[in-house]
Amino acid sequence: MIAVYRNLYQSKYFITLLITAACFLLTYLYYGFYYVEYEALFDSFYSGKLTEGMPFRSIYFLGNIGTSHLYSLLYQFNPNVEWISWILYSFLFVSCFIGLFIVICVLPEHTPLWIKIAIQVVVYLLVFADHNMHFIFTRVSYMVTGFSLLALLYFFQHPGSIRKQLLFFSFLNIWFVVGTLTRSESATGVFLLMGIFGLLYLQNIKRLIGLFLFPTLFLFSVLIAIAYDLKTTTQFYKQVEPDIEAQFCERKNIVPLSDMKSAKDSAMYRAAKDILWSDPHILTPKFMRSLIRSENFIYTDKRQWERAVQNISTIAVQFWYLSIMCVVLGIGVLFVRKNNSAGTYILWISFVSSFWVLTALQTYTVKVNDRSFSPLISLFIFCHIIMLLPHATKGLSAKAYSFIAGALILFAFHLYNLKLESNQLKNDLESYQRNLETITEIASGKYLVVNSSSCDYLFSSNKPFHTFDFSAFKKIYITDGFNIPFLPYYRRYLEKECNCDMADFPSFWDYLRIKNEEVVVVSSLDRMEILTNYMNIVHSYNLPVKEDLSDRLLQLQKSDARGDLTNLKIYTLDR
Repeated sequence: MIAVYRNLYQSKYFITLLITAACFLLTYLYYGFYYVEYEALFDSFYSGKLTEGMPFRSIYFLGNIGTSHLYSLLYQFNPNVEWISWILYSFLFVSCFIGLFIVICVLPEHTPLWIKIAIQVVVYLLVFADHNMHFIFTRVSYMVTGFSLLALLYFFQHPGSIRKQLLFFSFLNIWFVVGTLTRSESATGVFLLMGIFGLLYLQNIKRLIGLFLFPTLFLFSVLIAIAYDLKTTTQFYKQVEPDIEAQFCERKNIVPLSDMKSAKDSAMYRAAKDILWSDPHILTPKFMRSLIRSENFIYTDKRQWERAVQNISTIAVQFWYLSIMCVVLGIGVLFVRKNNSAGTYILWISFVSSFWVLTALQTYTVKVNDRSFSPLISLFIFCHIIMLLPHATKGLSAKAYSFIAGALILFAFHLYNLKLESNQLKNDLESYQRNLETITEIASGKYLVVNSSSCDYLFSSNKPFHTFDFSAFKKIYITDGFNIPFLPYYRRYLEKECNCDMADFPSFWDYLRIKNEEVVVVSSLDRMEILTNYMNIVHSYNLPVKEDLSDRLLQLQKSDARGDLTNLKIYTLDR
C-alpha cells in the first residue's frame, strides 16, 4: 500500500490531475465562471426551453457543427442538467490538463516537486484562468485545438513515438476534430500559428507534415464544405451571416444614408444597418449587398487598414501586460538557446511575426476582440514557456534574473487584471439579475418579447452549471434578433405558434396584437424607434407599442453598453 501511495505521489499524471482540479475549483470560487456575449442565449436554445414541444437541433452554421445535435438530445434525455456547461467545461478541463502535463514533462527530472507544482499553477493562471472565467464556445475551441496540436508537437517529436503511443496520438487528432467542430474559424487561426511554431520547435518539415497531416486534411475539408455551403445556399440566414453582418457591424463598410433617395429607402437602410433583418422579402440579401461600399482588392484598402490598426492598438493596450510578456519571454528564449543557427533566428522571427500578422489579417477581414485575441496570445505565450522550461533549473547568470523579475511583475499585473475583470463580470451578472427580477415582476404569466438589443441581457442573467428557469413567463419570443427568427428550427417554432408565415414580417405582430395585455416587450429606445418607423413607412403598419412610463428602467453596466445603448425600456401593446 505504501508503494502505491509513493507511486501516486511521484506520478506526473496524478499530480497534474490534482493541480488541474484544484485550479479549476479555486478559479470558480475566487474569480467565478460567467456567461459572456451570446453563449447563454445559445444554451437556452439547446435546452429546448425556448421552443417548447419542438427540440432545437442547430444554432450557428460555423459553430457547434454536428455537436449541437448531441447537446439537444442530452437535454431531451434529462432537461434538469445544464449539459452544455458541463460538456464545454470538461473540454476546457482536458485541454488544461494536457497543457499542464506538457509543463511537468518539459521540466528537468531533477526539479523539486514543489517547484513543478508552483510552475504549473503560474502557467494555469497565466494561460488558462481567463478562459474559464469567460465562458464562450469560441475560447473553448481555441484551447481544445491549440493544446491538441501542441501535444502532438511535444509528445511525438521523435521518430517511432507514434507507434508506441498510437492510442494517445489518435485521441489528440480526435481532440482537434472536437475543437474544429466547436468553431472552425478559431481552429484555422490556431492551426496557422501552430504550423509556424512547429517549424521552429521541430526544425523538421517532414516530421511536422506527418504530425499535422490529419488535422490539415480535416480542417480544410470542413472549410471547403462551409465555403461550398455558403456559395450555394438559398437559406436567408446563411446569405447574410457572416459576410454582410461583418461588412455592416465590424468593417463599417456601408454607403452613407445620404445615398438613399426616398423615405422608404431611408427606413430600409436604417433597419438593415441596425441588423433588423426579420423581413427578408423586403430586406433581401440583394438589397443589403447594394449598401456595401466597394473596396480595393483584398488587403489593399487603406481605410480598412486604418480601422485594423486602430482596433489592434486598442486590444494591445487592453492586454499590454501580456503583449510585453511576449517580448520578455521571447528575449528569454533567445538568451537561453545557445549557438542558434541563422535558420533558427529566421524561424523565430517568422513565429513572432506570425502572431501579429494573423491578428492583423483577422482584424482587417472581420475584427479582433477579447474572445479571439486573449486565447490566441495565451497559446503564443505557452509556446514560449515550453521552450524556456527545459532550462528552468540550470545555472542562471545575473542577467537572467532581470528577465525573471520582469516576467513576474507582468504576471502580477495579469493577476490584478483578472480580479478586476472578475469583479466587473460579477457586477454585470448582478445587474442582469436585477433586470430579470424587474421583468419578471411586470411580465410574470405573460408573453415576453425580446430583440437584438435585449436578448443577451436577459439570458446572461444565468450562470454556468445552473439550469435555465423561464417558468415565470407564459412564453419567450425573439421576434427580431439578427437572423435568429430565420434559423430553421426556430422559424418553424414561431410559425407553429402564430400559425403564420414568418417571412411576412407584420404577421407575427398581428398574432401578438391578439394577446394584447398579455404581451410585454423589452427593447432599447433606439431599436424600438427604428422598428416602429420601418413598420410605419415600409408596411403602413402602426406598431401598437406603448412605453411603460414608470421608473422601472433596466439599467446596463457601462462595460457592457453597446453603441449608444444606455438602458432598456419596457413596452406593452395597445389594441
